[in-house]
Amino acid sequence: MLLWREAMIAPWLALDLLPVELAFWIGFALPFGPRLGLARTALVIAILVARN
Repeated sequence: MLLWREAMIAPWLALDLLPVELAFWIGFALPFGPRLGLARTALVIAILVARN
């Protein structure tokens, strides 16, 4: 939601939560979690680069 509203802290929160999400995906053996997380991380990094 914060990413959609373009809050300044949203990309940093998304990157900070990634290790917790990774543990969740591995713990519950979710097959598409890491792939979607990688795609989202790439988009978040692209947003950060575009802002600078």
